[in-house]
Amino acid sequence: MSMPTTDFKCDACNFQSSSTVIWGSSHYLDESNAEVNLEKILGWCCECQSIAPIECFDDELLIITKIIEHSQHLQPSFAHIIKWVFSGEYRNHLGSINRLNKRLSIIKLRKGKECCLNCGSQNVDTIFQGNKQASSINSSETLHPGCKSHGKLNAQPGLNINMSLSPRFYDLNGEEIDH
Repeated sequence: MSMPTTDFKCDACNFQSSSTVIWGSSHYLDESNAEVNLEKILGWCCECQSIAPIECFDDELLIITKIIEHSQHLQPSFAHIIKWVFSGEYRNHLGSINRLNKRLSIIKLRKGKECCLNCGSQNVDTIFQGNKQASSINSSETLHPGCKSHGKLNAQPGLNINMSLSPRFYDLNGEEIDH
């Protein structure tokens, strides 16, 4: 499947980057090697001096809503016990609740301590005001943090690219690990 890119250029210096830095799936691995979804956002890493994938912990309310939705399917009754014995639906809801609770625990533990997924630095800035989609970035309001001439980052549609990326795995502190 082809994906669109967004190219970033500073209007005052020669800095260039692309939205492809956040491409690919990323997961936390907990103590039992269970995968937990890792949300990321485009941001600025002061250590890398570049646009980088930054952990994103702004989905707490969405996760709570999803937990409630899945829980409604698990009200104890004889019918649910039969479903558990004869189908995977009940177990799927339990598994979803378990994964969502792990994500919620990570958010509560780490919110405010987001880090760069390239170098692990917590010296990051979510310069794009919570936009996960590069195409929705308003470049007229986005200052280039690394620019000594106080330039602004211009976001322009780039090419559509088709590529396959290996998933990346991180410990619960946001440090990349081999898996």
